[in-house]
Amino acid sequence: MTNHEMIASTKIDLWQQLYSTWLTTELFSFTWWFSVLFLVTSYFIWWKLLEKSKLVELLLFGSLIAVMSAFIDLIAENLVLWQYTVKILPFSPAFFPFHLTLAPIALMLVYQYSDSWNKFLMYSVIAGGIYAFAIIPLFVLVGEVRLIHWNYFNNFITFLARAIFCRWILLQCLQTQTSYQGHSANRQFFKPICQPTSKPVHLPKEDYDNPKK
Repeated sequence: MTNHEMIASTKIDLWQQLYSTWLTTELFSFTWWFSVLFLVTSYFIWWKLLEKSKLVELLLFGSLIAVMSAFIDLIAENLVLWQYTVKILPFSPAFFPFHLTLAPIALMLVYQYSDSWNKFLMYSVIAGGIYAFAIIPLFVLVGEVRLIHWNYFNNFITFLARAIFCRWILLQCLQTQTSYQGHSANRQFFKPICQPTSKPVHLPKEDYDNPKK
């Protein structure tokens, strides 16, 4: 048996054990129901508060947060910084309720109501405090997650780091988009939540005198 075959066999055995544990211990437990109800409520509140006209921009920002969060979680799990004890679905990532739902939802709302860096930083600090010092301890209390070589302050710092970095990335993308829209003859006007700084496009005088050639 080759190494690849041994790895595949081990994965099958591990999956069977994980699925058996999920089916007999995790499914419909108090922690499982708590997670499901918490997520449903979070999505409901988010959808009610969401500015639907900016849906694409907000989802792009939320996706950036989710991707970065998943990367951080992959590193943390390999270093055994924390551990998840309950999954909502047997094949879903264990970090789904936190890094792919709660953090992106919270920061999408922060982004939505922030048209400047000052507002964004202030709201991010507030949201990060609630997330790190209220929501995470609550999930620790009900047994959803167990912190091993980690603490709540570290959650707060990484929350802010994700927020700042992803907003900066998105602003760079909007800056690039704006510059190309300025040179496009058949452009569609798009007004993002966060207006990137760009120089106005000045048309030659003859274009104003003869708009249709």
